Amino acid sequence: MTVSKSDKVNYYKSIFMEQIIGGNGVHKDDNPETLKEAVALIVKATPDSITKKIKEGSYDPGYAHHGFGMWMRNNWGLWSGSKLQDWFHEKGIRHADDMSGIILETVKRDICGDDWDVPGQVKHYREYWKDQGVDPDMIGKNIDPSSNE
Repeated sequence: MTVSKSDKVNYYKSIFMEQIIGGNGVHKDDNPETLKEAVALIVKATPDSITKKIKEGSYDPGYAHHGFGMWMRNNWGLWSGSKLQDWFHEKGIRHADDMSGIILETVKRDICGDDWDVPGQVKHYREYWKDQGVDPDMIGKNIDPSSNE
């Protein structure tokens, strides 16, 4: 029996949520202020069984975008008003989905012992928005089209 990508994503989304959030894991009150702090909290809370799957390449934390990623966006203030959001804004990342994507990718890279390459990740997301015809620096800003700004 082959497992579809959708089934795999849903399975790992639920595993990541159940095993990382709460208990001895990550909490909404943790309030990391930098990528380094966010990654450290998640890596520390990641059970050995998931760490092993990440190292083997059989699990990509990106699968958790709609589960744990959403949890981070909503509970760590990536949509509005947190020091972690400010940290990302300083790097040129303004969309909360991109922020959680960078966090999840960096968790994977950290666990695998790979270079975080934050500038490369930032470049990837900024180029994505430019390819969509969107100025990445304007994302999330309330712009009055009648103003001259």
